[in-house]
Amino acid sequence: MSEIFAKSFSTGAFAHSSCQGALTSDDEREMDERFYAYTSRKDVVDESCTSRGFIVMENCLFLMCKFRGVTLVIKYNDGFNFNDLVSKLCAKWSELVGSSLNIAYSMPGHSCCGLQSEEDLEVMVGLALSCDIHHIDVFVKCCSLGEGVGQRFAQGVVEFRDALSKYSIHSGFNFDFVKNDKNRVTVHCKRRANLGCLWSAHARVENYSKAFVIKQFDDVHTCGSYFRTIKHARMTSSMIGGLISSDIRNKALTSVSEVVCDFKDYYRTKVSYRRAWMGVEKARGLVFGDYSSSLDDLRWYVDAANACNRGSVFDMEFDIDSKGRHFKCLFFAFEACIHGFKYCKPVLMLDGTFMKGGQKGYLLAATAKDGNQGLYPLCFTIVDSESYDSWHWFLSKLLGILTPGRDIAFVTDRQGGLLKALAKVFPFSSHSSCLMHLKTNLKTYLSVKSRESKEYLLTLFSRCAYAPTIELFNELFEEFKGRCGRSVEKFLENLPNECWRNPYFQGKSYGEMCTNGAKSFNSWIRDERHLFSTSLVDAIRVKLIEQFSRRREVGKKWNRIVCPFAEKKLEEAFNDTKAWIVKKCSDDIYEIQLDHSVMVDIGKRCCSCRLWEIDSFPCKHGFCVIKRSGKELICFLDDYYRVCSYCDSYSHSIYPVPSMWKPNIVVDDDVVLPPFCKRPARCPRTERIPSKGEIKRIRCSRCGKIGTNNRKTCKEALF
Repeated sequence: MSEIFAKSFSTGAFAHSSCQGALTSDDEREMDERFYAYTSRKDVVDESCTSRGFIVMENCLFLMCKFRGVTLVIKYNDGFNFNDLVSKLCAKWSELVGSSLNIAYSMPGHSCCGLQSEEDLEVMVGLALSCDIHHIDVFVKCCSLGEGVGQRFAQGVVEFRDALSKYSIHSGFNFDFVKNDKNRVTVHCKRRANLGCLWSAHARVENYSKAFVIKQFDDVHTCGSYFRTIKHARMTSSMIGGLISSDIRNKALTSVSEVVCDFKDYYRTKVSYRRAWMGVEKARGLVFGDYSSSLDDLRWYVDAANACNRGSVFDMEFDIDSKGRHFKCLFFAFEACIHGFKYCKPVLMLDGTFMKGGQKGYLLAATAKDGNQGLYPLCFTIVDSESYDSWHWFLSKLLGILTPGRDIAFVTDRQGGLLKALAKVFPFSSHSSCLMHLKTNLKTYLSVKSRESKEYLLTLFSRCAYAPTIELFNELFEEFKGRCGRSVEKFLENLPNECWRNPYFQGKSYGEMCTNGAKSFNSWIRDERHLFSTSLVDAIRVKLIEQFSRRREVGKKWNRIVCPFAEKKLEEAFNDTKAWIVKKCSDDIYEIQLDHSVMVDIGKRCCSCRLWEIDSFPCKHGFCVIKRSGKELICFLDDYYRVCSYCDSYSHSIYPVPSMWKPNIVVDDDVVLPPFCKRPARCPRTERIPSKGEIKRIRCSRCGKIGTNNRKTCKEALF
């Protein structure tokens, strides 16, 4: 017996069947009992397997998959997922198909636990590890017509018709309804009339249970395999939507091409791209709701979110006409984000991104950075467009959640409505334009044609913007103007000096001159931008929960005073300043003698290079003086760079908004209608339209000209 079990461990599979004549049902049951009893004895297994050269890991988990009297043992490994389980089952039993499987498993005290998704598999493995179980009984059942006469369908005729369609798709044949009502269904093979095929099925309802039961089933197609097909008309978009709904819930941005490939691999059928697209849209409607219902659900969600997250700000406004209330805009900021921003650097990056899918509108966001340069979303607004009114309303709400008297610096792109609204709502705040956008717009004004020259000029422009002193800026800017034309000078003359030149910036920028944080946020919610209003807000909440929880745990593990970002900069400064000569002039003023002398005043936290004042972080000169003076370096760092401030940024939690007791939709006079703006007739835009300077220009290998075409798309005439 030990040899048999050792062999089963080495192969990773163990199957037996009562229909082969080798074992009776009693022998099979006895063999199962002996197998479980034997595998539970760790010393015996170790001894028998070791003596034969096999290694048994202590935390192995085996799935005992049973179907029609046959048991298939599958070893669970890291990376094993639900699709792998379905593939192994379908490979073992050819009559099974992924769309018609009903899988369950048993645990001590619970004889039937559902196993229908990746989440169920993770729960099962977690329970097995927590209970120290090494094998689990898994029961496989075919939800189609695989059981034949006597198979019951508790949900009635709808479930039977669905199973009939799935069975027909799996077998590759089609059928016609002879009788089809709520009490009885009779079907024949579609080739019965011309080829006399005998395949048929009949089912009717039971009076006492109202379940549908198969009474007659001839499972043999006498029409031959010539008429089998993988392109089936009964694979409708509704069926596709029902089959992929769980995948859409886990991955909202499931592509249509993935669905087409998955159905060919797992369901052995071919679906058209259009039908798959309709199925994806219907699945999203099943999971996330449609556009109109999602807007109306905002009424419930706003109240529920406020009740679960006290101190959060949710404000929704409407346009009212004779038809009722139309959605206009929604502002939301969670209490944990509002509280945590007090411990983040006082710089906000403002940007907007368009909504994808069937909903037209924009999502405006204010994003900050924590002490470790991590993305920190503060608040959001859903509006119909990026206009002055939208930005003014958003900034007015933003002003209400900020700490009174705290100076905030803003980094934005050059969107006209945003600039006007910012000057109106925050007239005394510092503001800088995104350097990345300026360089993109500057490309259109450069007269040079070679790529190397353009890259050099753009790099020189960046050096001008980042120059810490007026003298260095003037020197670099004169060189830049000498290499550029008059159009570039005219473009830069329209820009205020304080918006893009470091020496003229009036506030503290903390080294931020680009809206890369806002762009990172847009990429962060790339998949969620396809969702409708309520689902989008809740998806952002879930992502914030994960981010806050993860960074809270990371912060607890840091056994240091300052964050790793600041620690790295200080370490670089230490390595670069070891040989510097420092002379003390007074208690606070020092001189560093290099190729040129530098004065540092650690009392005022300033340096001749002005980098300490601009970045609000000790420059290399300041670091060197602080270390040589014998004073504590931590006293000269802003609190934002300390680990304690980082932990305080994520100290509050964002709580779930349970929808278990969500009321049913009630059509009343207070329903929220879609906004006035109508969705355009064209297909929804999924990519941002680049500005003129952002279009990538390449050299065509066919015609040799600079443009947007390559060899494949070139239309130039060659002589």
